[in-house]
This record gives sequence, structure tokens and C-alpha cells, in this order.
Amino acid sequence: MKNKIYIILIIGGIIIFLLINNKISEARIKNVVNDYSYNTSEYLNKIILENENINYNIIDNLKDINRLKENINNEIEKYNLDNIDLSFELLDIKFVEAIKLRYDYIKYLNNILEDIKYLENNYKNYYFRDNTYICKDSVMLEYLNNLKEKYNLEINIKLGNNENKDIPILLYHGILDDTWGAATLFVKPSEFDTQIKYLKDNNYTPLFISELDYIYAFDKPVIITFDDAYVDVYTNALPILKKYDFKANVYVITGSIGADLYMNESMIKEANNSGLIEIGSHTISHYKLGEIDLATAEIEIKESKEVLENLLNEEIKSIAYPSGSFNQNIIDIVKNYYDYGLSTIYGKEKSNKLNTYSLKRYYVYREYSLEDFKKLL
Repeated sequence: MKNKIYIILIIGGIIIFLLINNKISEARIKNVVNDYSYNTSEYLNKIILENENINYNIIDNLKDINRLKENINNEIEKYNLDNIDLSFELLDIKFVEAIKLRYDYIKYLNNILEDIKYLENNYKNYYFRDNTYICKDSVMLEYLNNLKEKYNLEINIKLGNNENKDIPILLYHGILDDTWGAATLFVKPSEFDTQIKYLKDNNYTPLFISELDYIYAFDKPVIITFDDAYVDVYTNALPILKKYDFKANVYVITGSIGADLYMNESMIKEANNSGLIEIGSHTISHYKLGEIDLATAEIEIKESKEVLENLLNEEIKSIAYPSGSFNQNIIDIVKNYYDYGLSTIYGKEKSNKLNTYSLKRYYVYREYSLEDFKKLL
């Protein structure tokens, strides 16, 4: 009997304790709400004000994917729910609505990042030029049109020309009046001016070698290349290229940088930064790659790329074989480091069948008239 009484008393005590504790908890909650009422209001107003600045028009265009991605990641960090103190504000229904708005916005931003990822993975299938996105095929055309509608973008989109076009790649060495060495390799500055003017006036589009994958975007492509990176390319050719806003590619012998008759580091940097010159490798020592041992050839191929990338802080994508000397073993090495290899094999490239690691070129000789030059195109 006594045991039953003890049990009843214990149970009763527990119930009374829980009731009292519950009252204390309710009192605590009320006190917390009262204590933080001002802070809650102030914090909520801050969140609502920030939400009013949410930018659903964060995409202005798709030209600079890296900048767009950076802006979106900054927005995600700014509106990240992890940065919000949820200890008491959730008691306010307005705050819940504010949180939902942020959640929806972050979801929207992550959807954009998924679209950006697709564009990055398919970067060779579209090209931006003259405020227009030019698509390689109908799949990319449909995708970009969907993006245009999805994000209400003011962009122009069209399908490129995939006809099998001729691509003349022109090979120069020096641009100089008074020659040294093999005179035939030095075109007079006045003649070079005439040639570039002709290309400009006849609507040829100059390309960097790295733009070969986008050949579908251009009706009359032409590629200008200079082997050896002589100083007169900087002093005589670059001003003419600037005059006509024309691109060219310069292939640097890294072991000769700064030597007599060759461009120095500052010239190479300035040329590269002009937006009109793309730098490529012409090896370290100008050895004929097809005639040396493969170990030495790989050093020439690999380390010249490293020197230029360290100098310019950007990827070097192409190499021109010195004296046009290469073989299949050399190509196999080059494939490990570059996207393109340029030969001195005479002829034009075809857009639908590029010889990616043995690109053909035409020499432009000093004695060529303008009519001779036109025949190369």
C-alpha cells in the first residue's frame, strides 16, 4: 500500500514539475520575444530591404561567361541562407516570406550556373561576333534561343555557315626595307601595308589560330602568321596591323627572346596585350624537330610553351615547326601540349577537314606583287 502511495506521489511530482517547467518555458519564450522585439524588427527590415535589391536580370549577355559566373557566385554568397540568424526571426511570418524569396532566388541563380556549365562544355559550338551568337549547328541554335526566351535576353542568334571553305594561312618572317639573311623572306613594309589593306577592303576576316574551331562563323577567313618573332614584326608589322585592326599570330623562339634582331619580353607582352597578336611557340632553339632525338625534341616543345605561358600568364595553344620539319613522332609529342601545329607544307586548309597538327601555309615572299598575293587567297 505504501509503495503504491509512493509511486502516485512520484508520478504526481513529475507531472507538477513538467507543468511548472512548461510555464517557465513559455515565460522564457515571451521574455525572449520581448527582449528581441526591436532587434527582430530591425533585422527583418534589413532583410526585406536587401531582398528588394534582388537582381533577376543578372544576365545582360553571354559573351563573358567567367564574369557572369563570378557575379552569380557573389549573389549566391550575398543571399546565402547560411548567413542569416534563424534563432528567433522565424517567429515572424514576414520573415518566413523573406526567406522563401531568397530561397527562390538562389534556386534561380543555380539554374543559371547549370546553363553556364553547358555553354562552357560546348564552347566550340558557338561564337560571339558583331553582337551576334553564331551557332555551329541546330542543336546549339535551339539551346541559345531557349536561353534567350528563358532569361528574356536581348541577343541576336543565327546559324553559321558550315560549307567547306578554303582557309589561306599566310607565312611571313620579317617586314623590313633593308634585308639581312635570306632577303626573299623580308616583305617591304609598304608592300605589307598594301596586302593587309587589300584583305581589309575585300572583307577578309583575320583569325587567330585558336579560332580555327569557329571557322563556321566566318565567310572569308584568313590567317596571318610570323615565324621567329623578329623585332621588325613589332616595329613595322604591328603598327600596320593596328592601322587596319587586323589580327596575326607570332611564333617565338624562346631562346632568342631579347637577342639581337629579336623581340624582347616587353615587346612580346605589348604585342600580345594589343588584342591583335596571338603568341605561339617556335621551340627554344629552332632545331629541325624531325631531325633530332625525341627526348631533345620534347624538351624544345614542352619548355618553350612553359616559358611563354609564364611570361604572358595565359595558355599557349599552337606551335610552328622550325623550318617545317616534323614527323608523326613529333606530332604525337605536340598533341600532349598544344591544340595546333603549323607546317610549311604548301597549300590551303579546308574548314571541314583541318590538318590540325600539320596545318598548311603559303609563304609570302618579298618579290610578290599584289596580283601574286591575291593568288594565295
